[in-house]
Amino acid sequence: MSTHLAAFLDAVAQPLRIGPVPTPSPAAGEILIQNRALAINPIDWKQQSHGVYIASYPTILGTDSAGIIAAVGSEVTRFKVGQRVIGHGITLATKNIANGAFQEYTICPEAAVAAIPDSMSFEDAVVLPLAISTAAAGLFEKKHLGLEYPDTPGDRSKKTILVWGGSSSVGSLAIQMARAAGYRVLATASERNLEFVEGLGAMGFDYQAEGVLGRILGEVGRGEFWGAYDVFAPTVFLAEPEVGKAIWQEFLPKALADGRIKPTPKADVFGTGLEAIQGAMEKHKAGVSASKIVVSL
Repeated sequence: MSTHLAAFLDAVAQPLRIGPVPTPSPAAGEILIQNRALAINPIDWKQQSHGVYIASYPTILGTDSAGIIAAVGSEVTRFKVGQRVIGHGITLATKNIANGAFQEYTICPEAAVAAIPDSMSFEDAVVLPLAISTAAAGLFEKKHLGLEYPDTPGDRSKKTILVWGGSSSVGSLAIQMARAAGYRVLATASERNLEFVEGLGAMGFDYQAEGVLGRILGEVGRGEFWGAYDVFAPTVFLAEPEVGKAIWQEFLPKALADGRIKPTPKADVFGTGLEAIQGAMEKHKAGVSASKIVVSL
C-alpha cells in the first residue's frame, strides 16, 4: 500500500507530528485530492488545544484544501484526474482521518469539491471551502435563514441581511453569496476593514463607532429583516444536501469563473510544507484581521 505524509495530532495540547499514513483509494462518490495548499481556521487550533470534535487519537485536523485530483471513485461524474479543485474535508463530521486536510492527500465527497479557474492560485482558492459551506448553511438551509439561492429569479433588493463580522472568512463569503442572491447586505467591521466589506457589496458599519447600533437599526428598518445565524458547516452535505448541491455544484464553479465570488479574505502564506502548519496555527491563534493563514505544499 502506498503512503504519504500527514501532520498528526497525537494528544490534546500536543504539537503536530509529521509521519506517514496509508494513501486511501476513493470509494464511490469520493475524490482523492493531492493537496497543493491548506488553510487554517479557528477550529483547527481549538481542536488541538481543547480536543473538541475529536473521537480518538492520533488524528489529522484541517478542513480547507486546494490541489489536483489524483483519483476518483465510482459514480463520480463531474470530475476527472488532473483537474484543479478546492475541497472541504469533512473530518469534523466523519471523524475519519482520511478526510483531514493537513496531509498530502485528502479524501473529499464529490459534493464538497469544486473546480477552480486556471487563473486562480491554489493559495488564493484554499481560503474558500469551510467558509463557503458555513455561510451557505446559515444563509440557505431551511432550518436557518432559508434564503433564495443565487440565480433564482425575483427582486430581493429590499430584503436585508446583517453580517456581524463581515471581514472574517465566513462573513466575507456570506456577504458575497447573499449579494449574489440579490439581497441587501449590511455588515460590521473595524474601521480599517470597512473599505474591504463595502467592496464586496455590503453597506459597512464600524462596530466600534459610537451610536453604531442605532444606525444599523435605522437601516434595518428600511427593509424586511431576515435574521442572524450560527451553524455547523457539514450540514450542507449531510442534513440538507440540496443546499450543498445548489451552492457547491451549481453555483460556485460558475461564480468563481465569472468573478461573482472572489477568494476572500486575502491569503497570508505563512510557509511551505506540513512542518509549517503548527506555526501557522499559532499565528492564527494570536489573531488575524481580514486575512486567512495559508500553507503551501
